[in-house]
Amino acid sequence: MAGREHKGPWVPLCRLDQLPVPGQARGFDLDGLGRDQVFVVCKAGGVHAYLNACPHWPMATLPWRKDAYLDTTGNYIMCHGHGARFSIEGGECVSGPCVGQHLTAVVILPLIYGHLSKRHWPARTALG
Repeated sequence: MAGREHKGPWVPLCRLDQLPVPGQARGFDLDGLGRDQVFVVCKAGGVHAYLNACPHWPMATLPWRKDAYLDTTGNYIMCHGHGARFSIEGGECVSGPCVGQHLTAVVILPLIYGHLSKRHWPARTALG
C-alpha cells in the first residue's frame, strides 16, 4: 500500500475472506516501511486490531517473524521480545513486564465494500 493515495477516512486492509482464521493473526505494513504497523486477530466471531508495539517498550514489535503475533496456544497475543502475553479481546497484558498495561487498539470496520478497513492516519505513524 506504499505510495497509495487514500481517499476518505478509511483505509482498506484486506478482503473479509482473507482474514486470519481463529487462532491466527495477520499483520499489515500500511506505510510501506518493511514492517507491520497494525495486526488483526480473529477470535470467537470477533475481529480485533492493534498497533504492532509492546507497551513495555513501544519501539519493539511483537512478532519474531511475519504474522507470529500469538503464543503457541493461539489464545494470547505475545511479545516475543519480552514474553508479555495480552488478551486478544481487550489487549490487556496478563503476564510479563507490563501487566495491566494495554496494546493500542485500532478502530476497524469490517463492512466497507467487503473489505476490512481501518481509519486513515497520517503518512508518518508513531511507529515510523
